[in-house]
Amino acid sequence: MKQGLLNFVNNLVGGEDVSSNVINLEQKENEIGMGKKVQISYDVVRLFIKDLLANNQFTCDDEIVTMLRYANTSNAEGYVSTYENAHKLIVNCEMRILLSAQTEVEVKMPLLSKALFLFFLIRPEGVEFKGLHQYYEELLYLYQLVAKDKNLEKGRMQQALSNLVEPVNNRIYEACSIIRKSLLKVVDAHRADEYCITGSRGGVHRIRMNRKHLVVEHEELMTYMESIKK
Repeated sequence: MKQGLLNFVNNLVGGEDVSSNVINLEQKENEIGMGKKVQISYDVVRLFIKDLLANNQFTCDDEIVTMLRYANTSNAEGYVSTYENAHKLIVNCEMRILLSAQTEVEVKMPLLSKALFLFFLIRPEGVEFKGLHQYYEELLYLYQLVAKDKNLEKGRMQQALSNLVEPVNNRIYEACSIIRKSLLKVVDAHRADEYCITGSRGGVHRIRMNRKHLVVEHEELMTYMESIKK
């Protein structure tokens, strides 16, 4: 049980070794802007965890619940592998967006927002909103891909997309808000943040999730992703 707890705490603090009863918590500059190290004793963290469990404060956090579920694995490497495999974002062969944990749950959103989400999903480097109009054809392709068999008029789709990428309006922020609300219907806020389109106003926006957790089963989308890498 102690090894399981060590593995659990290791994962919470970014994989640092706590076998010496000391946790080195690296606070990255791009996350909190401090670039400092904090040392917390194992016993203190153990008390924190016991207090949170006693007050039932973990049960509403899907990510923590999943981590606890796998915390008693026999080794840290197996724990990380099992945990990562339990958290996948899947674009299936029907262009449905699924998040997996113990079960798969679909993230449903309007077609235009879905096309925008997929665009940022397959472009991990991100894009500035003000330059989004340069990707109009790519966005239109994705829009048509998700709207296949929906009998939408191409002219209406083009107009909706033109409004979205127009630099002088706020439609892009409205679409991002819709995406976030759609995610929050199926996961908690902490996990939703991994999949939301985020960035500073005027700067590059991106989806932060680690792409090794992305599974694309749609052949046409997979082929297109390979083409834009070249």
